[in-house]
Amino acid sequence: MLLSKKSLLLTVVGIILGLTLVLTSTVGAAEATLESGTIVFVETIDTLDPSDLNVGDSVDFRVYDDVLVDGYVVINGGAPVSGTVTKAQGEGALGKAAKLTVNVKSVQAVDGTVIGLSGSQSVAGEDKSTEAVGGGLFLCAPMLLMQGEEATIPANTRLECRVMSTKTIRVN
Repeated sequence: MLLSKKSLLLTVVGIILGLTLVLTSTVGAAEATLESGTIVFVETIDTLDPSDLNVGDSVDFRVYDDVLVDGYVVINGGAPVSGTVTKAQGEGALGKAAKLTVNVKSVQAVDGTVIGLSGSQSVAGEDKSTEAVGGGLFLCAPMLLMQGEEATIPANTRLECRVMSTKTIRVN
């Protein structure tokens, strides 16, 4: 009988400890609503060059600064942000200019919720095709080899993005 009382006591203590852990983990948690349209600034990590990229390639960004809602951090500054190359055209012969467009896709909130982002950056070099073709036809053939201007997005370029849909984020 003594053994069964001891087993019962251990079971009751285990249940109390389990409930205590559950209650303290939910009581201390707060929630913040990250609204659709909220601005999130992100920045490029590396210089992006269309001659090194292809359409569909992944591009890494990072959150520029903490994103706050009601005084709570919902997205940490420095959090990794995913993006994609949607246009990549290196400078070409006949004065054709380089072009590059990247789209920002998503970031994780402090509780792991994936937040869809909308934002993009496009650059285009100067097109010199008129000079190349005109000069090549009327002045000298080597002008046909003239290349258009490069188009790069430098490292640490800041982009303004917007949250695509409202999300509830668990914060501490």
